[in-house]
Amino acid sequence: MDSKPHSPPYPFVITDYPPPPPHPTSPHISPPSPPATSTPPGTNIGLISGVITAGVVVLIILLIVWILIYRRRKFTTKQKELTQNTATTTNVATTSNTISRREYQYLLTLSEVEESTNYFDESLVVGVGGFGKVYRGELRDGRKKVSLIGYCDENHELILVYEFVEKGTLRSHLYGSGLQSLSWNERLNVCMGAAKGLNYLHTAYPTAVIHRDVKSVNILLDGNLNAKVGDFGISRTGPSVHETHVSTGVKGTFGYLDPEPVIDPSLPSDAINLKDWAINHIQKGQWDQIIDPHLIIGDINPDSLKRFMEIAERCVADRGADRPSMRDVLWNLECCLQFQEAAFHGSAAEDDSDSIVELATQYATPDFSLTISDDGM
Repeated sequence: MDSKPHSPPYPFVITDYPPPPPHPTSPHISPPSPPATSTPPGTNIGLISGVITAGVVVLIILLIVWILIYRRRKFTTKQKELTQNTATTTNVATTSNTISRREYQYLLTLSEVEESTNYFDESLVVGVGGFGKVYRGELRDGRKKVSLIGYCDENHELILVYEFVEKGTLRSHLYGSGLQSLSWNERLNVCMGAAKGLNYLHTAYPTAVIHRDVKSVNILLDGNLNAKVGDFGISRTGPSVHETHVSTGVKGTFGYLDPEPVIDPSLPSDAINLKDWAINHIQKGQWDQIIDPHLIIGDINPDSLKRFMEIAERCVADRGADRPSMRDVLWNLECCLQFQEAAFHGSAAEDDSDSIVELATQYATPDFSLTISDDGM
């Protein structure tokens, strides 16, 4: 049996075709970019300048607003102070119908002070203190009823206005100014007036006031040669009458200051021992060697002069604890005056001690001494 090749059930043609050619790949082409726009070179600079200008304008506006607010607050504060001063003045003035309101209006304007001194004319300068110049002036209403007439606190000017004293300073009557020399009685009265003023500062209030610049140029004399203590530019509050110490630095223009912190031990002895020279003559009884040559020794009662020398010697003791209180000084000065009047005028009371005790009790406050140390403010 012949075997024939088995034919497939379906006729088909197998043809070997070559693989199809690869598809031609087109090169990658980016989409076209939009056309670039060109910027003028001055545009950025103008923009920056505008921003800076706007910022500066804003800062200026803020600064102006701040200045206006500050000035308004300052003005409001000043108005409040003036209102308070006016209210205080009104309250004080209404306490008495017999005293005018103007006497208690101590706040002076700068224009008032300028007008009274002819705009601080140098020809009206009567002295120079530690704080500044002292001018002679006349207020429009001629007020001379109180020692402190007023004050001015305006445009950073601090001014005190006192009444004018006709006879000037004690110094002008002691040292070659051509003025008439004071008699012993007048000098005692001047010393008593100054002592009363200092005693008042020390004892009139619970806390003492220490002058710290007592000297002849700060003792002022009115038309009747009544002494007034002036120039409190460096005064300060001291201890109460129950305390014994006040702490302070060395200040002032070296009138009388406590010798304990003032004297420099490095100085030669003849530069600091004027006191010892005077005390040496006092102890030898050579009073004519230390008193003013304008005084006639025969016109001075010896007991009066002796008591005066004794109290003066105690006042310049080196240690503060050894010095008398101002009340004690005042008491001894009254004794000096009593001795003088009894010897030359016969006007002393039969019992001088009664009048002296009466004077002492007038300032009856506890005694205390002041010790000043140099340890700053």
